[in-house]
Amino acid sequence: MVCARAPPGLAVAVGVHRIVPALYGMAAPLPEEYRDVLRSPGYLRAVFLENAGYPALAAELERLRATTPPPAGVPATVAAAYAGRPTPWAAAWLAQQCALADLLDARFAVIAPSGHLAMHAQPAQVAALIVDALSPRAESAGPRR
Repeated sequence: MVCARAPPGLAVAVGVHRIVPALYGMAAPLPEEYRDVLRSPGYLRAVFLENAGYPALAAELERLRATTPPPAGVPATVAAAYAGRPTPWAAAWLAQQCALADLLDARFAVIAPSGHLAMHAQPAQVAALIVDALSPRAESAGPRR
């Protein structure tokens, strides 16, 4: 299912926004300690290893879901960072996150503009999603599909 909240014709390659975060709409300059990490020799390797392992992790989660469904009534939200730029990969990224929300029977939200560090780039949006997740479903004003 294509999510109604995914902007049409957009795209973010999995991992690219982690490799070059400055190009992907960080709302504020990164603190020096983040820049140090992003410049470290092990960072790029860690990004590639994380992304390489993602399909296996997703398959494991799908198998687990088939045998152990989550408790009824536990809210879930899939929040997808979106840089706000129509690149060749963003539509696929947002569609994948929307599909994950469908799989989890979760709400779907797009945090924008943001890269991998959404809690740094858009703290108010992230905080609102957390507050919304803690609110009873009937009172929730959060994103709906």
